Amino acid sequence: KILLLPVLLFLWGNVSGQITATYTFSSLGTSNINLPSGNVDGNIAFTTSNGTSGTATQYNGGGSDLRLYNNTTSPYNGGALILTPQNGATITAVEFTTSSTYTPTMRYSIGAANATAADPSISRASLTYSVTGLGVTSSIRIRNAHTTTLQMRMLTVKVTYTGGSPTITSPTTSLTAFSATPSTPSATQTFN
Repeated sequence: KILLLPVLLFLWGNVSGQITATYTFSSLGTSNINLPSGNVDGNIAFTTSNGTSGTATQYNGGGSDLRLYNNTTSPYNGGALILTPQNGATITAVEFTTSSTYTPTMRYSIGAANATAADPSISRASLTYSVTGLGVTSSIRIRNAHTTTLQMRMLTVKVTYTGGSPTITSPTTSLTAFSATPSTPSATQTFN
């Protein structure tokens, strides 16, 4: 019965067709990292790029955020986060959060297309940006496209996708304390 529940939950998640994976950039630690890369999960990889910004894209350990700097010259090809689906996954939506006052214009392009000033904008509500209705099987490049100096300080990225290989994680069980009290035998036992 215990093993059946995770299998049923896994199958139900695949029947619904959508998988959501969230990456929190603070998991990169407390040191600064230029051009960080990694995996959102087993089906979505990420890399970063400077674009044509004069300032390197970096993870800032002190601020626990990914910093994408802009380029004020058209096509405004600033620092970027590139998400690449793997294992047959298709990205259908992307959402990311920023810290207060850092809300630049963000645009995206699909695949290896060169950045243009006409690339679609990513909508923003307060400190959350989102783009839906995607069908990305190659890659999506999310870039700072602000026309004046304003950096993006990305805290998290959430990717919704279909397909991909199942990622099965087993529950972790730990024993925090154990004690045993020996009992006094009521009879003497002898073994030959």
